[in-house]
Amino acid sequence: MILELVLATLFGLLLLGIHRKLIARIQRRPGPPVWQEILHMRKFSD
Repeated sequence: MILELVLATLFGLLLLGIHRKLIARIQRRPGPPVWQEILHMRKFSD
């Protein structure tokens, strides 16, 4: 169960990163890396 929660969290953060990247491309900006949300989670959890 814990593994499923971790995987779901990582997958959700990746989807959020893809969404941010897509919005940036629509606005003709380079945008953040797709894994940026995962890096934020790691930074704030320590």
